[in-house]
Amino acid sequence: MGSGAGFESVGRGSIAAAADAVDALSIAVDHDDLLHVLRVRDRLEARLTEAVGRFDAGELWGDVGATSMTRWLVVEARMEEGAARRLVRQAGRLAGWPVLAAAHAAGAVSSGQVEIVTTRVKPRHVALFAEHEAALVPALALLDIEGTITAIAEWCARADALLDAEPPEPKRSTLHLDTVGDRHRLDGDLDGDDGAIVAEALRLAARHDDDTDERPRSRSERLADAFTDLCARFLRDHETPKANPGRQRPGVNVVIDAPQLAALELQQLGITDEHELDDLLDG
Repeated sequence: MGSGAGFESVGRGSIAAAADAVDALSIAVDHDDLLHVLRVRDRLEARLTEAVGRFDAGELWGDVGATSMTRWLVVEARMEEGAARRLVRQAGRLAGWPVLAAAHAAGAVSSGQVEIVTTRVKPRHVALFAEHEAALVPALALLDIEGTITAIAEWCARADALLDAEPPEPKRSTLHLDTVGDRHRLDGDLDGDDGAIVAEALRLAARHDDDTDERPRSRSERLADAFTDLCARFLRDHETPKANPGRQRPGVNVVIDAPQLAALELQQLGITDEHELDDLLDG
């Protein structure tokens, strides 16, 4: 935790001078004078809020045994707990909203407007407001309290719609085949599912090089051969190819049941009766 000494730089002399000025202040019952003093109070509250935020960030409230900034304000400053909580929240929000904080310190927006913003912007909208405040704050400076309430309500509704919007539909897979002379170029952009299917099919269809190959193939060549083999297999097995509808490619289907297949395999092994099968199994 830090020490309160860091806040000495504020200048106790200037604070004392401000206190003396307040003691000597005489506010006339006049529209302009009263309004001017209220605006000065807003600017003082802006600086006070900033100091509360820095005091809280340094956890200096712990130096006197307080458990939080709110409890420090309640006990040491004798603030009502609800007001203390609002001040702490406002200080925290303004620490992340520098444009609004600067407008408050300059008197461009009132403390009442700042309270509306800091209390009505939902926690899940805090980061989004930080992105938008550069455009929002100058507009708020032109509004009264009712206009501020309306503007923030509309912004919160749009923020809800923006955050709750369904994610965009993923891009569909695409495949392009270009022909230049006697060469064909294939280019594809596949989504996750389609890409996984194609990758697994090519893996299963790819044949490793053997002695029959004139030279070792590169990986891209093996994938091209596998892709061609898959397409050839489809054309061979497809009953009604689109190229010649109505015609069927010739094919032969051999149907054999399991016992007959087993008998053929045993014959190839030279097993012709049960005794020879028992001898094979015993061995």
